[in-house]
Formats: sequence, C-alpha cells, structure tokens
Amino acid sequence: MKIYRGPKTKPLCSGDSIDDSHDLVDTIDLSKDSKAWEAKKIIKVNLTKKPDSERESVAHICLEEADVIALHQELLLSLRERASKKNDLEEALKKIINVRGGIFFPCNDQDIVNKNEQIQKLREQIKQIKEIAQSALDKL
Repeated sequence: MKIYRGPKTKPLCSGDSIDDSHDLVDTIDLSKDSKAWEAKKIIKVNLTKKPDSERESVAHICLEEADVIALHQELLLSLRERASKKNDLEEALKKIINVRGGIFFPCNDQDIVNKNEQIQKLREQIKQIKEIAQSALDKL
C-alpha cells in the first residue's frame, strides 16, 4: 500500500500518473503482517514529508470488517466491469473481422471492370466497421 501526502485541492491521479504536488511518504506491505484479523485492524502510517525531520506526523487508519468487505465488493465489481468491456470489445472485433473478411480486392482485368461496384461495397463495409467500432466505444 502506498501513502501519498499532498494538497486537498488537487487529485492524486491524472490518468495513470501521480500528480507532482503529491509526495510518496510511506509504503506498507500488508501481506507481511502475520497477525490474525480481529474486529478491526489499525495501520499506522508515517505522513512526515521530510524523512529526517525532528517532528513526525502519523495517521492511524482503522479498518473494520465492514470496510474490508466493502473494498472487496468494489474490487469485484470493477473486475466484472473490466471483463464485460473486454468481452464487448472482443465481440466488436469479431464483427469487424467478419465484415472485413468479405472485402474483395480486384486482381485481374475482369475484376477491374466492376471497380465501381467494388468501391461501393468497400464504402458500405467501412461504414459498418465504423458503426461497430463506435458502438463498442460507446459502451466503455
């Protein structure tokens, strides 16, 4: 677990990156805590900005069973949503491949005679691909 300290007025994350105004002040490896769970778990966090400072600031985070259950449910919900989005994108990709698989490219003189028909067919297939892709993006 990473603990950051920063201004209340700025969000910690912007996309995948951490805002420069926030400092990483502590890390805690919860997997190394071998104590059995009791009614609550208290995690002590060092919030001091400068490690060699004479004054230290600490926070005590008290997690109760209900908090952990709520976090676990949120994690499961997030994983289900990501799996659903992945499935939606895979389905859209299959549709695109099916549409794309029907495209015919002229390769001899006889085929070139029908080039206007081929161009129209390609335009229709491109339109279908765009609609499928947009539909998948709208679901995200």
